[in-house]
Amino acid sequence: MSVSSETSAKERQILLVGPYGVLGTGVVDVVKENPKWRIITAARRSAPTYRAQAAPPHISVDLMDRERTTNAFSSLDKVTDLVFAAYVEKPTMAETVEPNARMLKNTLDALATCNVPLQRIVLAGGAKSYGFSLGRSTLQRKRQSRVSLRRSTTTSKKT
Repeated sequence: MSVSSETSAKERQILLVGPYGVLGTGVVDVVKENPKWRIITAARRSAPTYRAQAAPPHISVDLMDRERTTNAFSSLDKVTDLVFAAYVEKPTMAETVEPNARMLKNTLDALATCNVPLQRIVLAGGAKSYGFSLGRSTLQRKRQSRVSLRRSTTTSKKT
């Protein structure tokens, strides 16, 4: 589905699962700027109190528990978009896969069981998606010019 001004102007109800990282807080900030969009967050922890703006409605739920996830999401009959940014870190990548896959499966199964009319699903990840969990790279870096945002200023810096 292509994004058009008509699509973006529609009313949307977004369920943000995993709202506490850089990505989640960024989604909350963007949604607050559009008066036609609404957001509900969901996570095991309660809504953060450190933000200057009021927290959006929040559902406290342990996504590892299938039945509780289904019960927690049972009233989400108007959600149109799911942004899934939840993540559990484990000592190894092999140990990390199972709980993260289970949280996603429990979320999708719960929304399907509750007949939530999803139009979009966004799976999001941060540095973990780019292999940073594998450790420092041994590849040599090239010298690169860095472009400053100041008008017509560029600097070279060895990295």
